[in-house]
Amino acid sequence: MTFEQTSHHPVEKIRFGEAMNMAFAPLFSNFKTAVKFTLLPAISLLIIMGISTYLISVLAPDSTSLETEIFPLFFVVQLFFLLVTSLIFFQFYAAWVRFTFLDEDAISETLFLKLSKRHFLLAGKGLLLGIGSYIAFIVVIALFVIAGFILFFGMESFSLEAESYSPSMIGGMIFLIFPIMLILMAIFSAIVLKLSYVFPATALDQPYSFSMSWAHTRKQGLHIFLAFFVLYFIMSFAAGFIISIVIGVFSIALFSSSDVLQASDPATMLTSTSTLFLVIPLYFGVTILSLLAMIPFINMHNYCFATNTGWQSTEEITERFA
Repeated sequence: MTFEQTSHHPVEKIRFGEAMNMAFAPLFSNFKTAVKFTLLPAISLLIIMGISTYLISVLAPDSTSLETEIFPLFFVVQLFFLLVTSLIFFQFYAAWVRFTFLDEDAISETLFLKLSKRHFLLAGKGLLLGIGSYIAFIVVIALFVIAGFILFFGMESFSLEAESYSPSMIGGMIFLIFPIMLILMAIFSAIVLKLSYVFPATALDQPYSFSMSWAHTRKQGLHIFLAFFVLYFIMSFAAGFIISIVIGVFSIALFSSSDVLQASDPATMLTSTSTLFLVIPLYFGVTILSLLAMIPFINMHNYCFATNTGWQSTEEITERFA
């Protein structure tokens, strides 16, 4: 199956209600498969956390004379683990996208040792989009700050000359900064989403460029942003509720432990056997929940991608997952 690569407009328009439904329907109807897809990435991330924690303790400088030598190595190690973590996420992402569109359900595709070209391409495009967005955002913010200073000093000079200087004018300007910043963040989020169709296309091993993604999302940026904005609030509320329960249970279990009660300092408490036996399964469980929480966003993005590019109809996906 292919999509319309010569089109300079969306094949179909996004419908908000359908987007919200498609965010959750594939997850609920394939929950067991989703959990299986999270197991190997969660194990990989747990191993990465253990290794990085150990190296941090080893590389932590004990004296000021070693700081100049250790900190560059510490930075390189952290950067390496960040790259590995990104590859694990993109491997999980690609597996779910291919399951959604191609019905590939091999759990082995989420094994870190089976990294392929598509995963490195996904990481590279993610890095490119991230750096480009960050630079553009910094430039816009810098221009915004410069314009604000010019306006502020201009108004202050005018007020002093007119002998009508009022501190409330400054308060009004500061009050305007917050909504303007929110608007700028919303615009940048919409732009990033308009360029993001390269990710599902890459996961499907299809040639697809940022310019094609921009063309397929013509006049669809606001629709995509609003759909993800609402989904973000829904998932944030659900995640906050679940995390509060997990933290409560963990706190009760931790502070009722005899090792913790007998500990005389925080370091002893955190490195006690009972704490480690609690932290490891807790981290594993939280990682699985975090990956599951990403799936509705991936599903919604898959729906937007399929609808705007004509890759696959919503009816085909719904029928296959029914």
